[in-house]
Amino acid sequence: MGLSRERALLEEWKACEATIRNLDRILASIRQIGITAIVALMTLAGTIPRDGSTIAFGVYKVRMPVVAGLLTTFLTIVVYLLHAHYLHFMNQVVQRQRNIEKEELKVGGQEVLKLGRSVTTKDMPCYMQDPWGFLFGLLTLMALLLTIFLW
Repeated sequence: MGLSRERALLEEWKACEATIRNLDRILASIRQIGITAIVALMTLAGTIPRDGSTIAFGVYKVRMPVVAGLLTTFLTIVVYLLHAHYLHFMNQVVQRQRNIEKEELKVGGQEVLKLGRSVTTKDMPCYMQDPWGFLFGLLTLMALLLTIFLW
């Protein structure tokens, strides 16, 4: 005996909800670990003595604080890309869940689920629509300025 269309859509909606929860947990971990590591590297770059200790890259010699600043910039970009990757997947699942709620899952011609369709960032200022992108942009700028200052 097969599932009715409504029951199948409800099960898909539940799977979307579980996937959103899982991706949100991954995003929270990326943010927590990534930002902690970025701030730690920025602190390291700022506290390394500027006594002339260098690292050789082929024929180039680069001072240690500059290397730490460059690593901070690189790590910030990598963490942001990971964050954007998982956020993209989560947004796709949220959109699918909203489509199920709005257009597909109707019982007796009536919508039965209206979980999150009224929650949106469209009316917010542009810098608040993506606060994590803003934060990662600010961290990248700070890392670059730190690197230039330490050069």
